[in-house]
Amino acid sequence: MRTLIVLALLGCVSCKRGPAAEGAETPSARDIPVAAVSASPVAVAPTPDGEPGPETREAPAIASRCEGVRLELKAETDRGQQRFVGTLVNTASRSFTLVEPGDGSEVGWRTPTITWKVTTLAGSPVPRVERGRCGNINSIRDKEIFDLAPRGRHVFDEWFGAPDVAPGKYVVRAVYENNPQANLDGVPLGSHSATALARVRKSTPCRVESNAITVDVASP
Repeated sequence: MRTLIVLALLGCVSCKRGPAAEGAETPSARDIPVAAVSASPVAVAPTPDGEPGPETREAPAIASRCEGVRLELKAETDRGQQRFVGTLVNTASRSFTLVEPGDGSEVGWRTPTITWKVTTLAGSPVPRVERGRCGNINSIRDKEIFDLAPRGRHVFDEWFGAPDVAPGKYVVRAVYENNPQANLDGVPLGSHSATALARVRKSTPCRVESNAITVDVASP
């Protein structure tokens, strides 16, 4: 009997892993709170059996307080690798305190989030391809919080990410959303900086959608 109890307890211990892990169940919205950009339905790619996946509904957007800030989007190729670059531009007469995207921004595990609006050339929504990932995130550091001065520009690169869609030619927009009160998820690799978290909480709520670009999205 004792042996059975020990084995049962050991069976409860598992490593947090992405939905693509063998034998793992697809996380629910509670497990991965992907930040949202509208209250409209989001198309989901078909399951391996060919059946459409469940419709996902995004939560309402935050009340943005960064009037005069815009997001410029471009795609470029560097040494044969495609990357998407976002630049925040401040056309207002005041400064805004904002946060750089980081590890976990693409799945809503931290603020800000970067989400993508992708359509065919004819305007039809393109389903997002679900990809697995580990349960860890990098700890948030002080250098990730910045002040965007009037007429200032701030380039996002490393953690800006790319749309999760099948290769093809699409119309693509990016959405940057900084929610200072957003909860953190994932398992941090080291402790988050206390001063960084305090600055995040005092940063400017901001949601901006980029210009649209037509681009051939390459394989990841």
